[in-house]
Amino acid sequence: MIIIEIKDLEKILLEQNFKLFYGFIKNLREEPTLEKKNEKLYLLRQLEEEVIMFTIAKAEAIESYYDHSKYFAAYVAIMVAFLLAFSKVVPSYVSFIVTAIILLGILYAAVIEKKRRVEAIYLKSLLNQINIDKKNKYNELEKKAAV
Repeated sequence: MIIIEIKDLEKILLEQNFKLFYGFIKNLREEPTLEKKNEKLYLLRQLEEEVIMFTIAKAEAIESYYDHSKYFAAYVAIMVAFLLAFSKVVPSYVSFIVTAIILLGILYAAVIEKKRRVEAIYLKSLLNQINIDKKNKYNELEKKAAV
């Protein structure tokens, strides 16, 4: 039994409400049974090509936004500079502790946000596979029609 309509799903996927979007992906990935996952997968397969395209783009934007690995070197450089500058004003152990606390906060935020990135990658992967399947079916139909 599908509890969400296709129009509701399109609204969740296309509108700017990130909380609903993220919640849908998380629920899809964490569904306890294969039957429930298949129901949601069936719904995703019913989406129009344009909706899939925009949703993939949204997932890629989220993936990029929450990819902190590209900033890690900059975080470290800033922290080293901060540590060196701050150690001239206060004892070095104090500057080290303050710098470590700031760095731990940044790393904690990156770990928390990585979950959102993983969810976006999961949905993007599913939608890409659905696109491939749809194109393959379309090509098969064209071949049959040509015969």
